[in-house]
Amino acid sequence: MGMKESWVGKTLWGRFEIRAFLGEGGMGRVYRAWDGKLQRDVAVKMLKTEVQAQPLLERFRREAKTLARYTADPNLLTLFDFHEDRESNLLAILMEFVEGVSLRDLLSSGLAPEPLLQIVRQICHALERPHADGVIHRDIKPENVMVTKEGRVVLMDFGLAKCLSGGERITRPDHLVGTLAYMSPEQLGAGELSPASDVFALGVCLYEGLVGKHPFYAPGAPRDTLIAGIVNGRYEIPEGTIPDPALVAIVRGMLERDPHKRFPDARALGETLDRFFERAGLLRERSAIESALSASVGPLVRHRLSGRNGDLVPFDALAETLHSNGDEPENHLSSSLPTETLDTHGGARKRKILSRLRMIPSEKKVISSGEDGRSWNSRPTSDIVHPSVGKPVVGKLLPWILSGGALLLVALLLLYSGLRKGEDPGLAVAKRFSEARPLPAGKAGPGKATPVHLPRYRREGPAKLSAKTSEEAMLGITIWRLRRVAESDLSVAPELRLLSYDPDLGKEIEWVLERVPLGSRFSPGERIRLSVESNQPGYLYVVNQEIYADGSAGDPWLIFPLKRFRNGFNFVEAGRVIEIPPREARLKFFTLSPTSISAPSGQIGERLSFLVSPTPLEIEVRDRPYPLDRATFERWKALWQQPGEHYEMEGGSGKLWSMAEKEAGADPERRLTLEDSTPQSIFRVAAGAQSPFLLDLTIRYAEEGTKHAMLEP
Repeated sequence: MGMKESWVGKTLWGRFEIRAFLGEGGMGRVYRAWDGKLQRDVAVKMLKTEVQAQPLLERFRREAKTLARYTADPNLLTLFDFHEDRESNLLAILMEFVEGVSLRDLLSSGLAPEPLLQIVRQICHALERPHADGVIHRDIKPENVMVTKEGRVVLMDFGLAKCLSGGERITRPDHLVGTLAYMSPEQLGAGELSPASDVFALGVCLYEGLVGKHPFYAPGAPRDTLIAGIVNGRYEIPEGTIPDPALVAIVRGMLERDPHKRFPDARALGETLDRFFERAGLLRERSAIESALSASVGPLVRHRLSGRNGDLVPFDALAETLHSNGDEPENHLSSSLPTETLDTHGGARKRKILSRLRMIPSEKKVISSGEDGRSWNSRPTSDIVHPSVGKPVVGKLLPWILSGGALLLVALLLLYSGLRKGEDPGLAVAKRFSEARPLPAGKAGPGKATPVHLPRYRREGPAKLSAKTSEEAMLGITIWRLRRVAESDLSVAPELRLLSYDPDLGKEIEWVLERVPLGSRFSPGERIRLSVESNQPGYLYVVNQEIYADGSAGDPWLIFPLKRFRNGFNFVEAGRVIEIPPREARLKFFTLSPTSISAPSGQIGERLSFLVSPTPLEIEVRDRPYPLDRATFERWKALWQQPGEHYEMEGGSGKLWSMAEKEAGADPERRLTLEDSTPQSIFRVAAGAQSPFLLDLTIRYAEEGTKHAMLEP
């Protein structure tokens, strides 16, 4: 009897009877057990005694802690208990037993696009809270996704999860952790990990389901070809396999080689899928999704379960990860199928290739798009054969095709018009940085304006402070005003709606976001949001000060980052918009609330200082805003506020002008105007390529004789 079967028939802690071995991975073995006390099946994951090196012990404990944080999420496993018996050297995680089959099983059975997309949406839901907390899974793959016959999707195996916010390091910098075929370019050493790394792996899964093959792997190809394909982003979308241009854009946005051009996290991807579902007429509510999945996937699940004679294997691919015994580097790469099992215990390697993962070659030729990917809609889908099952894909896509020209027309209009206006940035991610975006007009003499454009982003990598890719550091800032949405108002686009808790009413209220045009008047009690974009990566800090008529300013208050907002995570990727407060926060706005005015001349407005630093500042991040040391803050401003253009927005004026020009008494006609239709206000600040930089934005209150306000959440 082998080690893995030796536990079957035994009872743990006088309560859990081990009934069947389910599967094993790099660290643990998983068993089905019967809880005699509560009369239910449970899953027991035990750490292998032969791999109990200290780093793996810590990783195993970390998996339990991660599950405990999100145990109420229906798309994640429920953690029941964690046992650590030092006398018997046994560590075990007791968790929910999921009766279902893996996404891999469903893909090999020929899953239709609609249920596949709904599965991906539920995976996004599973990752939303971890991503918001800075936790990434690092091993998203079809084998780690379970689907029950009721249509519930469960993301498994957080054993390789990584917290980006700090803590002790378990993996050495030169180690690779994950499954090679689903690793992102940055996981292979090309950059820092982020939630976008999980999005990439999920994109590979979606591509496999829609196209029927791995995007970067061809059967029989050497391992180096797979690695080069991932790192260089080389893949094709065979013609006709993805019938909707908007869905093509989503897939390309998930598989972007550059993580800064990818969907940033699961929430952004999920919201985009919701909009796609809504426009395509697909179901999106959780109960409806589960019902639809149950109807389409349930028969497949029941068939798979009935073929196993009761021996359920919900963890059938936990061994599909790259791992080590704690002493060897975790960079053993496959030279066969991209999902083969690797085991490095004792230095010996054994392989277990799952036969159901093999790609069955098609008898008909699959017509590929060119290098530019522009020809995937130029041929009829009847010529295309799904490579994974050897059957024409048109049968599975018939409901999509029969939806007629209306759906295709909507998708084309979205790509051509709505997406170009910035109303749906998720669907436009594939084109996001291929076009320059306008800046406020430059100086061209009285009454004249010359358009200025952001420099094109280099496709070979994101802008870096040390690379001197831009002569100027630039910030884009948008102020949004919130107003209540009438229940009967159905004209407001879903992407501009925001559900937020109202502390005054004590309940969730639906708001609509309105971009604040220049010339708008602010009044106490208004609620606003901020969107900030930098063309340089760094750590963002936002400081608020009251300003008074005599030119003085109040105490500087740090309003971002806060622990209540993404656990204080404030790193800004180059070219990526960050929302303040984040949408996942409970309070999703700042309130302009009246305050008592202590300065004799009275408060006339607010100053927001945006600081971008290449390294984190040594300041405390708290749950709520607090006043910074004024001398320290003034020293920052003296060091960072480089000579250049700083702009002021004033209610009632409708103008945007250079503070340097204003102080020099320049002709008011030379003030720079910013059209209301501009997607975001871009403010330019001259700075060295390796320097931190700061921008002041002043909001003045046009009405006199009224109480003014301070920004506070």
